[in-house]
Amino acid sequence: MSKNKINLIIIFLFFLFVEIGLSKEINLKPEYKKWLDLVSYIITPQEKSVFLSLKNDRERDMFIKLFWKQRDPTPGTPENEFKEEHIRRFNYANKYFKYGTTKPGWKTDMGKIYIILGPPVNREKIDAFGLEPMEVWSYYGGRDKGLPPHFQIVFFKRHGTGEFKIYDPAIDGPDSLLVKTSDVRDINPFDYQAILEKIQSISPSAAEVAFSLIPGEIPLDYQPSPSNSILISKVLESGSKNVSTKYAQDFLNFKGVVNVEYATEYVEANSKVDIFKDFETGINFVHFAISPKRISVDYSKVKDKYYFIYRLTVSLSKGGSVIYQYSKTFPFYFNEEEIKNIVSKGFVISDLFPVIPGNYKLTVLIQNIVKNEFSYFDKKIKIKSEGKGLPEIYGPIVGFDFKKDNSFVFRPYKIENNLISFDPKNGFLPNDKIFVLFCVDSHNYGKKIKGEVLIKSKLGYSEYQKKKYFNIDENFKNDCFVSKFQNPGVGSYRVNVILNSSGNVPLVSRETYFTVSPVRNIIHPTVAYKVLSKKNIFLYYWALGSQFYKEGKFKEAFENYSKAFNLRSNYYPLTKEYADLLLQMGKNNEAIKVIENMKLPKKMFDYYFFKGRALLNLKNYKDALDSFLKANKIYDSDYKLINLIGITYVSLKDYDNALKVFKASLKINPHQDSIKRIIDKLEKTGKKG
Repeated sequence: MSKNKINLIIIFLFFLFVEIGLSKEINLKPEYKKWLDLVSYIITPQEKSVFLSLKNDRERDMFIKLFWKQRDPTPGTPENEFKEEHIRRFNYANKYFKYGTTKPGWKTDMGKIYIILGPPVNREKIDAFGLEPMEVWSYYGGRDKGLPPHFQIVFFKRHGTGEFKIYDPAIDGPDSLLVKTSDVRDINPFDYQAILEKIQSISPSAAEVAFSLIPGEIPLDYQPSPSNSILISKVLESGSKNVSTKYAQDFLNFKGVVNVEYATEYVEANSKVDIFKDFETGINFVHFAISPKRISVDYSKVKDKYYFIYRLTVSLSKGGSVIYQYSKTFPFYFNEEEIKNIVSKGFVISDLFPVIPGNYKLTVLIQNIVKNEFSYFDKKIKIKSEGKGLPEIYGPIVGFDFKKDNSFVFRPYKIENNLISFDPKNGFLPNDKIFVLFCVDSHNYGKKIKGEVLIKSKLGYSEYQKKKYFNIDENFKNDCFVSKFQNPGVGSYRVNVILNSSGNVPLVSRETYFTVSPVRNIIHPTVAYKVLSKKNIFLYYWALGSQFYKEGKFKEAFENYSKAFNLRSNYYPLTKEYADLLLQMGKNNEAIKVIENMKLPKKMFDYYFFKGRALLNLKNYKDALDSFLKANKIYDSDYKLINLIGITYVSLKDYDNALKVFKASLKINPHQDSIKRIIDKLEKTGKKG
């Protein structure tokens, strides 16, 4: 394909996307179009794209509230000073910059600058004979905005007519400020010294800004520098600069998860996810950590404590279907000194759970009951199946502390007996040590492996690089390794773990990143987690069995449910699910043995219901009916049970009772087309069956 054709396609796609975006704006209600006008200079492209993708006005209203909340400088107060100031600037621009143009005031160059930067610290009008009408606005900038400490924005009327436009010395050229009289026409437009002398003779104030927008800056050979264009560009971008847009993308996901009333209480969070295999059990675990950037706290008079309570909800889905979900609650109570420490340092909630092989979407949601704040993240994860092949690396994790933990528990980021402490931001302080933890599964590779751990970065003009080596022999199965490094100093770094063959051929590598901050007084956040005694490992086998069951992999589900049941046969929720799986698989005699564990005083309905199902599958119709009728005496409004009673009557050729039972089922749930068809067939057959 020729270059011209490629360019034409690119141009076509560009205008197509522009047209699609415009069509979405056209379809908006007037109040939302007005809102887009209001925020046009402070909304980022990502935020606008998300807003235009929303499906209904309820979502749009939620997004608008969240948009302003992300910019609120004092989120703990009812006022939003940023929003109030922005609306004031917008209204001022519409009122005072509409003259001399057909545009609304906010669309003019003066209106744009006023909305973005606010009122200038000094505003000077230059209306001198020989110069086009000019205005010079002076501002103070700052590094946080990427602007010089002091700069000026110049407006002028090109050719003396129309609205005031932004003047760019590099693009417009100083000669554009001069009225084109006969003596000016004789000056070469590139003779900058002559132009400067001419402007100075008319207005020294105009001469100060004609060549540079930064006071006191004199360009080389008086030629305007492109830095002026860069400055103007930075000013125009500053309205949407330093705004995190992560919330906007997250909004598309959490708007369907969180109650509408809470959606504006979103708090951005740092997060981390790692997958490690527990070599003792062969179970793959997802370890994760989430750290909200803000914590709201309340006070309990009863306990005389400050508190916040987080509810953690974890969901694992595939193709839109949830295959595993669980929740935990983390309540925390502190005295005044402790709560100050917690809020200043930050707070991390960390957990782990077992997962079966496959590709999944992990969703983690934490909700603080104080002010209904919540944080959210999702991530695609992949768990490999067992098998031979190249060795596999789990990790690496980079932490600031490491120790051996021989306790008989499972806990997040305890990998084998190695416990590593880290910050979810992967941030370090100058006095922190650097520990790199990773594990290797050989997958029966059966050959020698040469390994290396590499930390590499560029600091200024010199390249930092530290490397440590390790060797693995041919009998190696699996193990974890920890490498300790000296702190490399302020900067950003990449960590690589590389496995090579004995002939130095790369086999596999994994990498991660970390930064060392120059700030020394920052403290790493407090980490909250819950442990599980290894005596209760049946809970993990149960979780794996449940995941396989949801995936329709009954064989693997049976293996894990069996392990869990053999370890804890008296745990009722597990017993119930296991019995249901056995019935689904046609293992009815085994199911009956398991069901006997359900014979508890408060669970007799389930006991008779499940036992009846097993007996029905075994074609022991009389005993099945007896069991179902006993369940019905306990609770007579379960239409699924009633349908099974009807099916049992049909199997016993008692069609009259079957018909009565099915009609009773329809009274409870009239939306059962299959039962209606059975009734119709029973009534049409003469023998009612």
